[in-house]
Amino acid sequence: SKSKSGFADKRIVEELGLTDATSKIVAENKRQFDLVVENAAKKGIKVSKEAVTQQIKDALVINNMPRVTALAKKAAAAGDLKKGFNDFFSEYSLKLVELANTWNPGINPNFGAYMNTLLPLKYSGILKELKGKSVEAVSTSKEATVTKANF
Repeated sequence: SKSKSGFADKRIVEELGLTDATSKIVAENKRQFDLVVENAAKKGIKVSKEAVTQQIKDALVINNMPRVTALAKKAAAAGDLKKGFNDFFSEYSLKLVELANTWNPGINPNFGAYMNTLLPLKYSGILKELKGKSVEAVSTSKEATVTKANF
């Protein structure tokens, strides 16, 4: 059975506004997985997290940034917070890095499928994170005003 890429999902492709670029992303994710397999063989270990080098993680993050961009655009357009694209882009980027760091190719050889299953689910956590930053920013600026007024 052929492993299904998260990018094979038509809805995701439409959200991303990608077609030709999608196949390039899928091919690059596959190439990175092949490097993991090669690295595992060199080290004499099973295909696992330990076989994923920092260079591979970085390449996966860069390669999958279009998904972060699409999710950030969608989140900013939803308008649940008075937050813009850049706020959501930063948070989704951090989540993508976390996913690259936790990806275990021994369990899920397809990084795209792994990422596309989990990254969209991070939305509520990102909203909480951004709401927390809003409250923090407001209270910090009030403290600064109060501090200045006392002098």
